[in-house]
Amino acid sequence: MPTQRPLHRLAVCLSAAFAMWLRIGGVNAALAAGRAESLPPIYRWRQVNVGLEDPFAMQFSSNFGANGQVYASFDHNTLGSGYGYGTLFRSSTRGRTWEIYDGPSPQYGFKLVAVSPETPTGPVFLAVEAYYDPSDFNQYYRLVRSTAPPLGWTTVWDKSPLFNQIVFSPAFAADGTVFVVWADSPNGGIWRSTDGGATWQPTQKIAVHPSNGRVVSLAFSPDFAADRTMMASVPSYWDGSITWPGGVYRSTDGGATWFASDQGCVGRVWKLVFSPAFATDRSVYAMGEDTSDLDNYRIYRSTNGGGAWECLANQPQAGTIFDIALSPAFAGDHTLLLGTAGKGLVQSTDGGATWNTLAWHGSGVQ
Repeated sequence: MPTQRPLHRLAVCLSAAFAMWLRIGGVNAALAAGRAESLPPIYRWRQVNVGLEDPFAMQFSSNFGANGQVYASFDHNTLGSGYGYGTLFRSSTRGRTWEIYDGPSPQYGFKLVAVSPETPTGPVFLAVEAYYDPSDFNQYYRLVRSTAPPLGWTTVWDKSPLFNQIVFSPAFAADGTVFVVWADSPNGGIWRSTDGGATWQPTQKIAVHPSNGRVVSLAFSPDFAADRTMMASVPSYWDGSITWPGGVYRSTDGGATWFASDQGCVGRVWKLVFSPAFATDRSVYAMGEDTSDLDNYRIYRSTNGGGAWECLANQPQAGTIFDIALSPAFAGDHTLLLGTAGKGLVQSTDGGATWNTLAWHGSGVQ
């Protein structure tokens, strides 16, 4: 299984890497010498240290091409005592410089932050905040909301679960749809708001699996406004006495009803990601475990919209994989990135047919 830290800390937006590198050449000197061989492109990486510790999430503005904005959440230690709490930062310079976008949360800080696609008035922010209730000496969580420019945070769900995902509809500006996901209990599941996250009905949980609420990955089709397609992963779970079954599930009506995919060779899946060209290539990728090779996570692919799955013939052999992301230009460049526990950043430029270590071999990349 992945590390036992909260799952949302493994859900950093690895796709940020695509916009953070500077490509400086894809032709090796051997090609210049006339040898007809294809080698991976070369990239230069530059650290953009914000002066803080332990970044756990990064997200690009949906209008990044025009506004150059990137958001990041950090454990921000301002007290000098080793006590960190989550703070939201923004860069308007394509990641070169950063500033606190909204002040640190007043108590224990954000455990999870998500930024919506742009709307005519700017993005909407949702966050899970930890707080201490002096009336009963307990710590709780609450879902809070803000709009841009930051106008302060409003509690929209008090004493909420510790959600591991907040997922906005790609068509959020039009449909106002956002889901929150709780994976830390068999009684977990997903909840939906259709007014931009302003109101929630905590009793109206959506059950993806009839008996196992551990949803660890919820993903939207990029054409959700038209096809209403979503997918969710529910890993099987042994609680010491019984095994809670799981699987990969698909909805084509915006999450109202769910159907199990044909698992094929798929083991426990920890992350699902749609091809940006899903409308034409019908491809979905998944990252997860496979009982036949406990030392290496596997990459799976569906080419019929998530109905059935296949194991890629050539697996990356990268050990534990933290995250998977597809290039926004996947239809043309066929590029995937994997963040791994011990082999750094692993890349494929042919849709997963072959793999190479791109950077930081021997290090963990989330």
